[in-house]
Amino acid sequence: MLRGLTVWTLAAAMTVALGASTASAQDTRPDIAPNAEAIAERCANHIERTVRRCVTANEKTTERCVKAIEKALEAGNEDRAKRIARLCARLINRRSHACANHVRRHCRRCVNVLERLGAEELAERIKGLCEDALGKIRESRDASLAALREALGGSDDPALSASNSL
Repeated sequence: MLRGLTVWTLAAAMTVALGASTASAQDTRPDIAPNAEAIAERCANHIERTVRRCVTANEKTTERCVKAIEKALEAGNEDRAKRIARLCARLINRRSHACANHVRRHCRRCVNVLERLGAEELAERIKGLCEDALGKIRESRDASLAALREALGGSDDPALSASNSL
């Protein structure tokens, strides 16, 4: 529900920013003029929340998976440990890609709105924030996969590598 509210809030801000409201409404309510700073702030907050959720989820998944891998190895079941590691690596890769795609899509929308408002400097700041966000997601994914490889004793299994660049 909260996520839907965020999307609707952004959609409403974009609608106002793009001038979709009627001219008569704008004439009678000048206080509803688009505020580029507020839009940029909402965009930045959304991007930061997305990254934080993704990184936290990767960390929790890694922690659970490493425990399961260690338990399987302690029981002498190396094949099971490898299957667990591969499953976890796929999950971490998929989540990281989904997060990166979400960030890219949101960034593209925010930058477009800000550019239409003539707020080029704010659009550039959002672009920089987006690059940093993608870097944090990439670092999270790479650290998680490294932890899985380490749990298997330094495995060089290609299934425990990044599926491709974010």
